[in-house]
Amino acid sequence: MSFFKKFSETMKDTASSIGSKSIDMVETGKLKLQRNQLETAIKDKKTEIGDLFYIAHKQAIIPDSDILSTIFDTIKDLESQIAIIDEKLHKEPVQATQQSSYSKDAPCVPITSTVFCSKCGQVLSSEAKFCISCGQAQQET
Repeated sequence: MSFFKKFSETMKDTASSIGSKSIDMVETGKLKLQRNQLETAIKDKKTEIGDLFYIAHKQAIIPDSDILSTIFDTIKDLESQIAIIDEKLHKEPVQATQQSSYSKDAPCVPITSTVFCSKCGQVLSSEAKFCISCGQAQQET
C-alpha cells in the first residue's frame, strides 16, 4: 500500500511541477510577444524619422526638430520597456537553474531544468546545441 501512496504522491508532485512549468512558459511567451510588439513600434518610429527626412530633403527644408525630438523620446521609452521585459526574461532561467535537478519528495523522478536561448529567449531542452527558433549556438555548461 505504501508503494501506491508514494507513487500517487510522486505523480501529484510531477503534475504540479508540469503545471507550474506550463504557466512559466505561457508567461514567457507573453513577454516575448510584448517585446516583439515594442520592437515593431520602434521600427515604425524609425521609418517615420526616415519619412520626415526624405520629405524635408525633397522640399529642401530642415526637418522639424520638435517632431524629431518627440519621436526620439518615444523610441527611448520603448527601448526602456524592452529592457524591463529582457530583465524579466533573463530572471526566469536563473531561477530554473537554481532549482535542484531532483525533487526531494520523489528522488527517483528527475526534474529537467528549463533552458532559454541566450539570443531570442526560446525555451530549449538542456541538451540543445542550437536554438530551434533562431539557430543561435548554445553555450555548454
